[in-house]
Amino acid sequence: AHHAWRKGERWIFATHDVKEGSELTTHYVDLFMTSEDRKKALKERFGFDCVCRGCEPTPKLRVAFSDARRAHMRQLDEQIYDKASRGKHEAAIRD
Repeated sequence: AHHAWRKGERWIFATHDVKEGSELTTHYVDLFMTSEDRKKALKERFGFDCVCRGCEPTPKLRVAFSDARRAHMRQLDEQIYDKASRGKHEAAIRD
């Protein structure tokens, strides 16, 4: 599931049907941030160095690819929010 706070409202999107009582998980920081920015935020806000595959991809070329992919994900997220906020929920998911 993905959640976002937009204009004081909490939006939750799931990629598949969610059974009642299922656990939903979330992330510590904005997943669309670059690897460097995520690591910095985690250190400053929570006091730890993240070494997960998302924060420590190797070699350096994979870091650039990961950051570019996350920038594209941010664009898609904004498109979903735009359509959903205008009541076009099915189009937000389909398109």
